[in-house]
This record gives sequence, structure tokens and C-alpha cells, in this order.
Amino acid sequence: MFVTLIFLVVVVIFIFLNLRSKKIIRESSPKIRKISEVQNSSYQGQLKGRDKDISTKTINKTNNPKNKGYLSGPIEKYYLTLPLENNSKGKDPQKKLTEAVEHKKNENWEMAFKALHEAYERMKYSEIDYGIDKFLRLPMYLHAAGKKDIAWKILNNYLRGEYPIIKGEKNLFQQVMDQLEIKDKMRVVLEREKKFTQSLLFFCEVQYLNIQNLKEISKWDFDSRETKSFHKKRLAEASSLKKISELLKPKLKKAKLSGQEEKIAKQILIIFKKNMNPIIGTNEVRNSVNEIIKNSLS
Repeated sequence: MFVTLIFLVVVVIFIFLNLRSKKIIRESSPKIRKISEVQNSSYQGQLKGRDKDISTKTINKTNNPKNKGYLSGPIEKYYLTLPLENNSKGKDPQKKLTEAVEHKKNENWEMAFKALHEAYERMKYSEIDYGIDKFLRLPMYLHAAGKKDIAWKILNNYLRGEYPIIKGEKNLFQQVMDQLEIKDKMRVVLEREKKFTQSLLFFCEVQYLNIQNLKEISKWDFDSRETKSFHKKRLAEASSLKKISELLKPKLKKAKLSGQEEKIAKQILIIFKKNMNPIIGTNEVRNSVNEIIKNSLS
């Protein structure tokens, strides 16, 4: 009888400990949800039907994913589908740049993107400092291939100095040159999309940066008086009210804002004469032109 009682006590203790253990595990275990339940909704339908291969992607995330915004993470994953060459060291980037042009002509876009990236990888090991124009091929190819949102994202990255290859710091003159070329490509893609009012803003910024650039060049020490005189004449022509107004005329016509040429040209020249940092000056140009557009439409 005594032995039976002891046995029953042991069984009760065992059951109690077992139930307690299960409760602890149940309370401490994290919730596990299916991947389909934790898709990042910010990626769904963002491209407005332009690129279904991107807008329908399922993103692997843990529970309660943070929204990193539109086209977050490495941008290449949205268009670079083919593997790159294994070893780029010591190889000529120009061969790949030429190859990319051929693929572009044939509208073989995936191969063109691959060739450009392989060219950029080769540039890492080259002593040549390749200009921004080589990097601008990528967003322009992407835009031509219909991947307009990705192209615009890359152009904006370039404005922040986020290039495929960065070799040393750039001085202000080089930064202004880069900004000029990038903004001009932004103008081009907006014109292709027939967004003429938006493209007008970039056109005005480009004109402002161009005369800032010519002003800097006119200060250089040249070997001959003729060369120096030539650059001063270029600056005088580019910064004339008449010249800027003439250049603005067809752009304003497309934007249905004809008659605002002189007003906008004067504003660009007023900001130019302030002698401020050109990159800051572009913001003033944009704001001033935007104000003129709003007033003309009201």
C-alpha cells in the first residue's frame, strides 16, 4: 500500500513537470507565419504595370518586415538576370562597352546590361578614369528597354555621386560637369515620356550649370590669347539673355508655356550672377522656374 502511494505521488509530479515544460515552450516560441503572409506590400504594384516581372516579386522577409521603400536594396537585382564573368582583372573595359552597344542595336537588352556591368567591373582594375558618360549608358539603356522607373532611380543615385565606380574625390568643377550631364539625361528621358513641363525644369538647370561651367573655364590659364578669348566669347554668348531665350522657346512651346522665355531667362541670369555654389544654385533655378510656371497657369 505504501509503495503504491509513493508510485502515485511520483506519477503526479512527473505529469505536473511535463505540463509546466510545455507551457514555457509555448510561451517562448515565436510565431511562425508563411512567407506568403509576410510579403512586403510596398513592392506590390509599384511599377504601375510597366514591369510585371518586378511588381509581382515575392520578397522573403521575417515577421513584421520593415518597409524600406520603393526599389530598395541593390538595384541590379531588378534587371540583371544573367551571371557576370568570374575574373575581370586585367581585361579591357572598352571591349565590353563596344559589346553593349551592339546588343543595344539589336535590342538584346539583357545581354547589353550584362556587358555594361562587366565593363564596370573591369574598370575597377583599370588606371584610366572613365567619365560619367560611360555610366550614363546604363540608365539610358534601361529606359529604352522600358524599365523607366529603374532608370530614373539610377539617375537619382548618380546625382548623389553613387556611381558604379568611384576613384577618388571630385572637385567642384568635376561635380558641376557630372551634374550637368546627369540632369541633361533626366531631361531627355522626361521628353521621351512627353512630360514637357517637368523636363523644362531640368533644361533650365542644365543651362544654368552650362554657363557656370563656361565661366570656370574662362578663368583658366591658356597658352594663347586666342584660346582665352575664344572661351570668353563662348561664355558671353551662352550667358546672354537673347541666347537663353532662344533656347527656351521650343521647350516652352512643347510645355504649352509660350511667352515666358524672357522671364525665365532673366531669372536664370539673376541666380548666375549671385556667384553661389552652382549645385546649390540649381535648386534656386528650379524653385524660381517652378514659381513662374505656377503663376502662368493660374
